[in-house]
Amino acid sequence: MCGGTHAGLAMFEQPASGIEVVQAEAEQRIEFFAPYSNTDGPLISQMTVQLRVHIEDDQACCLFSLNDRRPFQPLGPATFIYFSWWKGSRPALFAYTTQVSSAGIVDFDWAHYQPPGVNPW
Repeated sequence: MCGGTHAGLAMFEQPASGIEVVQAEAEQRIEFFAPYSNTDGPLISQMTVQLRVHIEDDQACCLFSLNDRRPFQPLGPATFIYFSWWKGSRPALFAYTTQVSSAGIVDFDWAHYQPPGVNPW
């Protein structure tokens, strides 16, 4: 990632909320974002970060793991999921930059969806 890069997992709805890794100059940080509530998470130094959105009823909770899927830590408040547009809310992977700079790389290795039921983690 290069300066100004944002990459993460969101609930794409009206309005969007999610969890992301943000590259600001020489440091990377995990952040939660929502229209009226942004929360800074920890600075990170490892190359692999796992992000999760847990949906229960009409709320989404964002979590992250810096240690091979365990333990996941919540970040930011639970946010309400509103039905919007003609498809409703849906998960989204994203990557974008806010600065004109040399190209960076973001690698999403996998995405996994688990329907409601027993959570193995």
